[in-house]
Amino acid sequence: MSFQMAAAIFYGVCIVAALIPCAMAFFQKAGNFRRYLLAASFLVILLALGRFLTACSDGVHSMLAAKKVINFTGCWLWFLILLFIAEYTRFSVKKPVIIFMALLNTANSLIVFFTHIPGVFYTSYHLGTENGMTVFVREGYAWPAYFYFACEFLYLAMAYVLIIRYLFRYFRVRMSVTVLMALCIIIPSCDYIVELVLDPAISFVPLAAAIVMIFMNGIVFIGRVYDMDTIVRDIAVNAQDSAVILVADGKYFLGANDKGFQHFPALREAVPWMPVAEVSEEVAELFTGSRKEVTIDERIYQPRIWKVDERGQRIEALWLLDVTEQYKHQKFMAQYRSDLEKEVSLKTESLTQAENRLAETLTQTVTSLMSMVDSKDRYTSGHSFRVARYSKMIAKGLGKTKAEQDLIYVTALLHDVGKIHVPDEILNKRGKLTKEEFQIVKLHPTTGYAMLTSITSIPDILKGARWHHERYDGKGYPDGLSGEDIPEIARIIGVADSYDAMTSRRGYRDILPQEVVRDEISRNAGTQFDPAAAQVMLDLIDRDKDYRLRQEENERIGVVYVLNDFYEEPVSSMLSDSVLFDVRDVTDLSALSSLKEDAIKETAVMIDADGTDRIHISKLRKKYPQISIIAISNDHTFDNFMGLISAGADNCVMRPLENHMIEETLAIILHKNESLMSWKAGNVSAWSLGWM
Repeated sequence: MSFQMAAAIFYGVCIVAALIPCAMAFFQKAGNFRRYLLAASFLVILLALGRFLTACSDGVHSMLAAKKVINFTGCWLWFLILLFIAEYTRFSVKKPVIIFMALLNTANSLIVFFTHIPGVFYTSYHLGTENGMTVFVREGYAWPAYFYFACEFLYLAMAYVLIIRYLFRYFRVRMSVTVLMALCIIIPSCDYIVELVLDPAISFVPLAAAIVMIFMNGIVFIGRVYDMDTIVRDIAVNAQDSAVILVADGKYFLGANDKGFQHFPALREAVPWMPVAEVSEEVAELFTGSRKEVTIDERIYQPRIWKVDERGQRIEALWLLDVTEQYKHQKFMAQYRSDLEKEVSLKTESLTQAENRLAETLTQTVTSLMSMVDSKDRYTSGHSFRVARYSKMIAKGLGKTKAEQDLIYVTALLHDVGKIHVPDEILNKRGKLTKEEFQIVKLHPTTGYAMLTSITSIPDILKGARWHHERYDGKGYPDGLSGEDIPEIARIIGVADSYDAMTSRRGYRDILPQEVVRDEISRNAGTQFDPAAAQVMLDLIDRDKDYRLRQEENERIGVVYVLNDFYEEPVSSMLSDSVLFDVRDVTDLSALSSLKEDAIKETAVMIDADGTDRIHISKLRKKYPQISIIAISNDHTFDNFMGLISAGADNCVMRPLENHMIEETLAIILHKNESLMSWKAGNVSAWSLGWM
């Protein structure tokens, strides 16, 4: 086989190799990366084709044509590779600079076009023979050629600088990306050294360029997997039913969950690290914070932005909060107040009734939210109720007024509302949580804060929900506040919350002895706890000689009627030994007809919600408005919970049933707490009129 044929075969292989990155780029998602990779891969094919023509040429004209193809691809190839690397490494190249480099390349293209004229690129040239193959022999280069080489090596040097900069800043992100980036430097560098030192008859530049383009396609694919794998998992888990969109550095699109793609279909055509303004101007505007609301499919959303620092990279998450019902309620209330102002002299009694209904709705809302949170955790059922009670006792010991005590009570009821978004399997896990599980639980203060921001009339509810896990020494979460920078109401709830955690059953331990609890609070006063609030709690412990302040407290005996269908037979047996309740197993509620009105108020009915439709519950509520109704269901969804509450149930217990969960739910329902009632009576008028 002749040397010329071997060279032609080698360059043919290079052409085939150059087709591989071209095909890979074709299957990339639409965007700048795909455009750069396709254009650069096409130039690599031209480069290999030019070399192939040099091996097959035997005349000066065909040789010059091949040289023109080779030289034309040189500066444009490295120009495109430079733009690709700049965008991937997030180095902003100004548009005027890109235009200037494009003009330089255009000038170089003109120089290459006139290569056949001596003195334009080569001072002179002729054909020669080497190893039996016709070769192009140049006598020297003209000054335009040196200008051409300067531009090419400038682009190469800039690409090297950007890759090295990326390796120094992000070499720990993904080892596979780091290796591929390094090879993008090593391979062309080695090839250029071989070309300059050995000047081989066969050039390896086309093969090296094809390999580099394959690696760049791999970098784009790996980079996209990294973005979705390490960032979305930490944020989207807290917004399962809300749209979440992620950007980096305030302008680069990273990803979105299903709701995000549903609300903004243009995002489906985007790839990670595309400028978000090019993907959707509406989404880019939302990230600026200039828009307070957005309407999508006749629903109104409020944009909320969370900022996360991921390994030194600033990530922003846009969460769209559905406030449609809130707006409808506000509109209704505005119209309602307008009507009242016009007819106030004629409808004083009607206004009073409306305020009472509103008060009852607010009370039921607070109680339902509290019960829903507590029912998720089978080990700490009744937790919110007890924390509220302890918080009020501490507030009284600190000399707070009756109104302040009642407000603290209501605030403490909702301090853990953010746990609604914590998966049940984490809350009910037997044993200690893993580090990753605890990180998810630690998000509940900020989630609760976001859920309660619409209750603008009671700002203290926000303080209790967000900062009850802050520590006096500044080592708490989510904001690391310390000392008196932590709102006083949150400091009080923090002591009560920790006390109840120690005096309640857990999946991995029983209730702690009273002396252990006292020692723990005393030891952490001034570090974890506010000293004044901790001292009041210690005084309460010292007065609690019989250790009544704990989960098994016995406050009221009530009558419980259990409808006797086959689903609920276990309920009667589970409560048969209870000292809290008088349990009566019945087939119907005819026994209620013989009870006096005062006795009915101390009565609860447990009914199977899966075997009885909601109309049955509604009829029961209409016939006996004073009794408490507790539905038992297999359906753990939020919609089912709220549907049963709307039908007339006061609370729900989800299967599998456990004694302490049923007892705590009944205790909460039957306990007519003076704090909640007095707070409702004293504040509902101001709340409903917008004065608080």
